[in-house]
Amino acid sequence: MKKKNTKSIKKIQAKSKKKVRQVPLFLQKKKQSKFANRGLEFDRVFTKFGHVLGIKRIVLYSRDYGFLSKEEVESARRVIRKKTHKKTKLFIRVYPYIPVTRKPREVRMGKGKGKIAEYGSFARPGKPIFEFRRSLASPAILAAFRSAQRKLSVRCGVSII
Repeated sequence: MKKKNTKSIKKIQAKSKKKVRQVPLFLQKKKQSKFANRGLEFDRVFTKFGHVLGIKRIVLYSRDYGFLSKEEVESARRVIRKKTHKKTKLFIRVYPYIPVTRKPREVRMGKGKGKIAEYGSFARPGKPIFEFRRSLASPAILAAFRSAQRKLSVRCGVSII
């Protein structure tokens, strides 16, 4: 009887194993088609941990439909950190996962989709954008949120839970 070559079998088995997907499939695509920005945002983590466990939170949430670019979110974050003097932890509840493509100026029609120009995320009514624990004095946080609202392209509101 011939002896099977166990080394080559192990190599084949190692190659045939499926890789575990660590990133969702829709995030791995380079360019996406447009989404429909409809419906209300019901954030389960926000309501569940805010009311059941009694954690005091101050939240800046959107009151309109819109699109938040990553530059807007970053500039608002900088303003908030500057006003609060980095005393308490700030939670950013939006992540820019939607790629926006643009073609250069004066380019003729056709020839495929343009290059990715920026990333952003949708804002729906009720979607929390920034969140603070209530360990700092409330007037300082409210003033920081008021100044951050001017940096965002969406109407916002402040809620204390």
